Amino acid sequence: MLNEVITSEEEYVGTLTFLMVECKDILVARLGLSAEEFNEIFGCVEAIYMLHCSLLKELQERFRTRANPTFQFGDVLCKYLPFFRVYSSYIRNLDGHRNQLIELKSDGKLGSFKSTLKQNETGYSKKYSPKTLQYLFNIELADYMNIPNQRLFHYDLILSRYAKSLNTSNADYKPIREAIGMYRQILNKINQEFGENELKKCMELEKKFGGVVRPRRKFKGEFPASYWAGGSRMLDCRIYIMNDMLLIVDAIKGTMIKRVRMDAQSWFHKINVGKNISTAIFVKGMEGCYQTVFLSDYYMEEFLGVISKLFLDIPNRLSLKNEKPMMIIRPVSVSRQGTQCIFTLYIKIHGAKGGVFNNYTVPELEIVMEHLIAKHGKLFKTLE
Repeated sequence: MLNEVITSEEEYVGTLTFLMVECKDILVARLGLSAEEFNEIFGCVEAIYMLHCSLLKELQERFRTRANPTFQFGDVLCKYLPFFRVYSSYIRNLDGHRNQLIELKSDGKLGSFKSTLKQNETGYSKKYSPKTLQYLFNIELADYMNIPNQRLFHYDLILSRYAKSLNTSNADYKPIREAIGMYRQILNKINQEFGENELKKCMELEKKFGGVVRPRRKFKGEFPASYWAGGSRMLDCRIYIMNDMLLIVDAIKGTMIKRVRMDAQSWFHKINVGKNISTAIFVKGMEGCYQTVFLSDYYMEEFLGVISKLFLDIPNRLSLKNEKPMMIIRPVSVSRQGTQCIFTLYIKIHGAKGGVFNNYTVPELEIVMEHLIAKHGKLFKTLE
């Protein structure tokens, strides 16, 4: 768990370094963006970059002493967490800066950014991890602006996992919990400050698609993903998450692909994936609505973190934990055969022996699950 904290911070700083060094070189030196324009758009990110370079340096130095019985680095986090207030300015201007990059691209000024990246791939591979490059080469330039936002909300997951791995006698037991408490206070202040931004995002989606703004509905986040549209068609999409609804939108056309309403019986399940496919998320919404979306590993943990907190907002969700499931359904794996995505399922009806069922396509899977739910009752769950 300790290694995860360090390596994830190294990946984050590596990604920010790419943005502030390599992207600046391409945008300013090669594509004609002025230094003033770059600083206007990326200035807040530069402040975050400098903060995390310093934080990472101290974490790495402390990590070298981990064999010491008194080892701790919660105190290092406590030292730097007050400076996380720089994220407030960044988030305040995030949408505006993303829109600037989108407009510059539509004007043709940044049209060759991706091809220029590819030309320098060999050189980058000597300086950056394959994971960092795979992620950055597969998202749009405007999405680079989301990277600090995604990382900010990721700390709760990795720090909580590390804290749970420590016993009460560990020297880092109290410092890391103090750091988590400080982090959550900072995050709450940011959330309170930008609660208006959630409403603003819902209003933007309402204007585009309708049926979005509702009492007590909250915007939780958005992620780039892929959507299986039948046959061999995989569409680039964006997933917009509300506390009771999921919107899947075509990333190119900006049109609605699917609207998935969610209630106490809804669930998401991470599925092991075959080669050449990003990690799959199988979604069960209301009214027998099943969807499968594919996310890169970079986004997966953050996505699952948002979803795990999301269900706390759905009425009666937790009451299901005390119910005895009549049916257990677990998607075991998914792979691609020709133009089809093929699922393997584990299905167990209460009181009967479970079994593994192979070679279900997505349409067949939807039909099977609708039939099982109709026949054996609405109460079911997935295995972790």
